[in-house]
Amino acid sequence: MNIDVKIDPDQWKRLQKLAKKYNKGNVDTQLAVAINKAARKTRSATSKPIGMSQWIRKGLNVKAKDLNKHLKKATRAKKGNLSSTISLTTTGRMALKYFDAKQTAAGVTYKIDKRGPRMLVPSAFGVKPKTIDKLGGHAWKRTTKKRKPIQKLFGISPKAFAEENKMGPLFVEIAKSRAQSEVTERIRFLRKTGWGTKKKKRKGRKKKR
Repeated sequence: MNIDVKIDPDQWKRLQKLAKKYNKGNVDTQLAVAINKAARKTRSATSKPIGMSQWIRKGLNVKAKDLNKHLKKATRAKKGNLSSTISLTTTGRMALKYFDAKQTAAGVTYKIDKRGPRMLVPSAFGVKPKTIDKLGGHAWKRTTKKRKPIQKLFGISPKAFAEENKMGPLFVEIAKSRAQSEVTERIRFLRKTGWGTKKKKRKGRKKKR
């Protein structure tokens, strides 16, 4: 799932007009700064509109640091390419240990959806602190009645969770809103600083006779 953060054509015209007024030429550079900032906030932001990470974690029972590994900024905006892409990677399902897995006498319990109940994998084992566990704290189960082989257990991928909950259109709107907001803020900033102040021509001193 890829979410593109792009410039609004009307805002591009506004900035072009401002650049012409103050005799500036690096319009694309200024827009790239705004778009890349918008992309960061589209990926993760606690202020409204909240980011993709926060929306997914409203339902998916994982920690932010574990989820954000699956949210990549695939491309950055730059001069000549005024678009940044947030990619919800398809690196596969997340290991079960990331879904609050706990060892019990009956097996391993876990919870993927915050709105749902805890589930049980009967006879599963291995969820222990890394300091005393050679299996990395992951959940495992035996595939036969013998001790080996054993199989590592997985939950769901963030991409699949987002698609199942139809979050795609929501993410597109967040990206659009963030881009508009950041470009507007950039224009406001430029008016207050270098772009917004006309350089006054210095009057030459009169030569003494």
